[in-house]
Amino acid sequence: MNNKGLPVDKKERAISSKFAVKIKQAREKKGYSLKELAEKIDSSASYINRLERYERKNPTFSLFILLSEALEIDLWELLHIAVEEKEAETKSVDAILLQNNFSIRGIDNVSIDAKTCFVDIIDMIANKLDKRCDFKDFLQLGEMIRRLHEILDNDEEVRKGA
Repeated sequence: MNNKGLPVDKKERAISSKFAVKIKQAREKKGYSLKELAEKIDSSASYINRLERYERKNPTFSLFILLSEALEIDLWELLHIAVEEKEAETKSVDAILLQNNFSIRGIDNVSIDAKTCFVDIIDMIANKLDKRCDFKDFLQLGEMIRRLHEILDNDEEVRKGA
């Protein structure tokens, strides 16, 4: 947990493995032992070793600064290397909505039926409603929204009875 009591996603904050390789290469190029580098940045040799082996993946920003100075690597280059592999994988909206929990109308963790209906509505809006659509398309969309509200009402009743 962070200092505000919110959970921290360590995977999301993790640096790239290229950072570990860069640190080790730069240390060896300078001719520093793990202990020598650790002394320069006021850390421990075991911590540097774990960074280099990609066992420690969440160094502090101050450590970036210290490593940058000790190894004579541009700080911005080092930061860029650390986040380089962190390009987000692209997921479809359908996958995001179906695989994750969310709330609608204050109902937490809506049912799979509600999620599926909601995905169908978004698909209709994003992919089928364009300048060629007619009143039948809007009627269909209205029916889909009505159906979603029925499902949500049912979900709410089930939760109240539980």
